[in-house]
Amino acid sequence: MSKFHSTMSRRDFMKRLGMASAGMGSSTLFSPVFHDLDELISSEAAEWERPWWVKQREIDNPTIDFDWSRIERGDQRLTLFFPYVLAYYWGGADEYRRVAAIAADKDIQPRGKEPGFYLKDLSLANASAWNVFAPKSLMASFSLVGPQSAPTPEQMGLPKWQGTPEEAARMLRRAAIFFGAQQVGFTELGPGGSDARKLIWTHTMGIAWANPKYIDNSTWPPPLEEAWKINMEDIDPGYDDGKVVHLPNKPLWDISVMIGMSREMWRAGNGTKIQRAGAGARYRQMQVIQGCMQEFLRGLGYQCYGYARDLSGLMPAGASAILSGLTEQGRHSDSTISPEMGSIAGYFSLLTDLEVAPTNPIDAGIFRFCHTCYKCANECPTQAISHDTEPSWDLPTPYGKPNINNTPGKKMFYTDLAKCLTYWEVTPYGVCFNCRATCTFNVNTASSIHKLVKMTTSTTPLFNGFFYQMGKTFGYGIKEPEEWWDMSLPSYGFDTTGFARSGGYNR
Repeated sequence: MSKFHSTMSRRDFMKRLGMASAGMGSSTLFSPVFHDLDELISSEAAEWERPWWVKQREIDNPTIDFDWSRIERGDQRLTLFFPYVLAYYWGGADEYRRVAAIAADKDIQPRGKEPGFYLKDLSLANASAWNVFAPKSLMASFSLVGPQSAPTPEQMGLPKWQGTPEEAARMLRRAAIFFGAQQVGFTELGPGGSDARKLIWTHTMGIAWANPKYIDNSTWPPPLEEAWKINMEDIDPGYDDGKVVHLPNKPLWDISVMIGMSREMWRAGNGTKIQRAGAGARYRQMQVIQGCMQEFLRGLGYQCYGYARDLSGLMPAGASAILSGLTEQGRHSDSTISPEMGSIAGYFSLLTDLEVAPTNPIDAGIFRFCHTCYKCANECPTQAISHDTEPSWDLPTPYGKPNINNTPGKKMFYTDLAKCLTYWEVTPYGVCFNCRATCTFNVNTASSIHKLVKMTTSTTPLFNGFFYQMGKTFGYGIKEPEEWWDMSLPSYGFDTTGFARSGGYNR
């Protein structure tokens, strides 16, 4: 594939687009100008220097439209990872049991017999914390408030940390990246009645991945499992009692955490154990980051509320990433896309009572590009991803049933996740990641041609259709699984210096 990155110069490429007259120095038109060192240090660009073509929007105004008056707190138990929801859409005990029987046997079919499912592949996936059902899972130490072992300022005879919200944001970003995050953003949730506070779930998941094969399929309908309820109360600090998560009814700030993932692993065959290892590794990494951030904030005199267990976040990580400016929404409604990382990154949400300066939503032309790009929709084996030309406020109606897994109030391209997750249950490979693995933005960032494409996409939507066709022609997407084992890749499988500017990185 390397030949596609060397046969055309930047100027030749821009000539082909008819843009050479604009000049290659256009980035200087958008670059900030600083008059002294104090002005530079106080700028967000000194802390998080993003490409010039990533434009900031107003707080609470991302490129996807929200109607906060229609948004209510969602129930995480009504996501499609629960048998209750799938059974509701399938609509009948016989059909439910038929699919459950297929799901119970599916994982053994390719095991040890196909590339991507050999013993080394299986071992890699299990070691990457994907197997969250293991009795001694690597993810077992997730908790709402963390280890609680770091001494507090009071215990050390010191006052709690004090500083401006801007200083707090810079401090937390530095710490989180040191602990393993690729990047972080911040959103103010405000006091009890604020709009963004509606994003906090009413209940967390009871278990991490409840599909039909893990329950007694003689039960009809499958129960909506009792899970931790999330109450916001006049208490401080928050705590969980094993059944209910109690959060303080006071201003809180969301820390949106981005964790990079290996593009090459995501491309290593659809549903293979290599691909699943690449997807699952972020949970292992987040376990470390969450615990470190909780202890760091405790040591400053503040609280950090995280995943209570396994995959049970306190609010949707995708919404957190969009509002904090880490990403824009993609065509696939369950995926967000970063200007720097593309579609291959994981996102998590932590809450804190330390006031931090919020980061702005962005416009890098990504959601606009998704209006004319149908690659993920075309690659979807069930055609669950919308082929509409414009986003909509209307929720899908899976299997003709009223929607219970999506909350209204967002104008977007909705994916029929019931159809998507049903395929996960019946395919012998267990999962399907075609959408993100083949996304047009899932390209390696070191190539100058890809940087030019992103710049052009951000400023000149006229060429979006051309770039979509170019991505198809170049054949980006699924590769042979065995190729991954012969690659020479950096630690974690991705470039961890993507946002680094100090110490000689990316200069």
